[in-house]
Amino acid sequence: MANRDTPLECEYFRSRRKVTMLKACQLLVGLFVALLPLGARSAYAILAAWSSSDLYGRKLSSNAVLASLNPVTGKYGYYLGLSVICEMAACIIYLVSSAHLTRRRR
Repeated sequence: MANRDTPLECEYFRSRRKVTMLKACQLLVGLFVALLPLGARSAYAILAAWSSSDLYGRKLSSNAVLASLNPVTGKYGYYLGLSVICEMAACIIYLVSSAHLTRRRR
């Protein structure tokens, strides 16, 4: 009796494994897509760290481009676009990819 049930059980577990692997691949795609805005945000954070000449950030860099990337005294658009919006985009990508995985398929 157990021998007849074994092929059906194996087929059930194989199909479940395929669904699990498909979901894992979709999750990885979502994670890798979110790395793009996170990379831009990290690059901005590195440039913002070099935007001042002294350790406390009181004296700006002599380079005009680096001085404009300072989050406190620089241009507000750079901070908004490269820090806040990139972080929000990454969060939205994470939410969409996880919500896509949890929806039911018929």
